[in-house]
Order: sequence, then C-alpha cells, then structure tokens
Amino acid sequence: MSEELLGPRLLNALRQIPGSPEREHIISLLTEISQPFLLDEEVVRQAAWTVKEASETIEQTLPLLTLSQPVIWLEYPHLPRQLAFGVDESADEPGLPKVLRVGCLIAVDPEDPTHISIFVAWENSDGGIYHSYAMLHWRLDDFIKLAEMSRKEKLTTSTAERLTELAILSIPPGFRDEIMVWEGREHANEDGDSERVLKTKKDALGEHLFLLSALMLMASDATEATEQVVADVPETGLVDTYIPDTMKMVCTVSLSRKKAPLFERFRKPGFYPGLGLEPVLRWKSP
Repeated sequence: MSEELLGPRLLNALRQIPGSPEREHIISLLTEISQPFLLDEEVVRQAAWTVKEASETIEQTLPLLTLSQPVIWLEYPHLPRQLAFGVDESADEPGLPKVLRVGCLIAVDPEDPTHISIFVAWENSDGGIYHSYAMLHWRLDDFIKLAEMSRKEKLTTSTAERLTELAILSIPPGFRDEIMVWEGREHANEDGDSERVLKTKKDALGEHLFLLSALMLMASDATEATEQVVADVPETGLVDTYIPDTMKMVCTVSLSRKKAPLFERFRKPGFYPGLGLEPVLRWKSP
C-alpha cells in the first residue's frame, strides 16, 4: 500500500529552507525515527470522541501514558475528528484552505525522561505544508499529580480545563528569530504577543488533548498495528530524504452504537486501567 504521507514531505520542506538550529534539530529527529504511525479514521474518531465525551477517563489514567520509543512520528487525518467533535465542514471559513492531515513529532528528552516535547505540522488543501513555531511540552510528573488529585479531591474546574493546564508552550529562540524575520521585526526580544506568536501557540496547543487521547488509545486493547504504509517520497534529488514505512493503527472495536443490554447502555466509555501486575489500558466503547 502506498500513500502520500505528510512525514516525508515535511522533512523535504524543512530541508529546502535554511533556518535555525532548532529547525536542524527537528530534521535530525525526523531522520532518527524507527517506526512512524498513521492513525486510521476510526482511531481518530474514537480518540476525538473520548476527548469530547469521556475526558475524565483520560485524566484518571494519565500515569499510564508512556512512549514505546524515544522519538515517535504520528500523523492522522483531520476531518474525522472534526466531525467527531461535532464541527461540520460548512463551519470552515469560505475561501480559506482546509486542514487535511496533521503530524506530530513526539520526543522524550534524553536528559530527563519525564519531559516530552512535541512539534506540530499539518497539510492544507492548498497543498502547502506548515508547522507551528511553538513547541508543546509535557511533564509526566505533573500528569501523575493531577491523576492523584482528581481521585482524592473534589475539583471545581472542568476536566478539560485541568487537562489543558498540563500543556506547556514555548517558542525556542531560533524559531522566534524566524518569526521576527517573517514579521520584519529587527529584534527577537520585542514584545512576543504579536498575532503570529499567539496563533502559532494556538496551533500547538490545539493538538494537546487529542494527542493525549490518541496515545492512550494506541496503548490500549482497542487498537492494533496492521499493514505497513509505504510513503511516496518526494522527488527532490536528496537521496537521504527517507522515513521508514509507516505502521497503520486500526481499531479492534467499533464506534457504532449497537443495541446492548440495559446495563451496557449506561456503562461509562473511555479508558480504564487493567487489573493485573502490568499496567494495561482497557477501553470501553460507547
């Protein structure tokens, strides 16, 4: 199976424009990936649905969030989650390109395994490939503290608010310099709350909740890795423009609401820790 994946084309696009040390580091990490992942539309729908309808189960199982590899590339189509969130295509601004596919480079800090950094990129319907200049950061210690607090205390804020507060955003100096070049500003230490800076932070933050849900879904008994998807590598003349074949993640359960016994209808969907010596995520379908 061959597909025009975002990963190889992002790598090619980043190499076409000389930039900051941070850009070069992203390129280096992309070439280190041993196994990229592509989420099937059903996985995307269920991950988005869980954020919308069962976010408290994400909060309760935060301590079980782990990465199987130090660097992961994860990409997924945007439309299925947009529909799962209840946003119709007609809500998009007319005349503006639509987001088709999103990709995230997720890396564990080699000096601090509890620190995870995420670089967000996406493809629009106009054929353009874009990326956020802001980095999304996770502190796994904060995840554990929130999960413990939610079990022991009655919290007044919503689950979505508490989960969103886990997100840490930063714009590395090199990326900030690139923003200043785009804006025509002379000094990178000027007021950083420009419209472009706010938007790029919003672009990174927008993937936070979905990624939490998607990574947990990938680690649960609701998904499995299937066939490899061979990427169509862009013709660039760069012989080292390469990302290994991508594993496609599909669901082992269906999102469709089938008839069920009465008690099944009221069963809470979402993530639950398995009962055993090893931490295992069980997923209950709606």
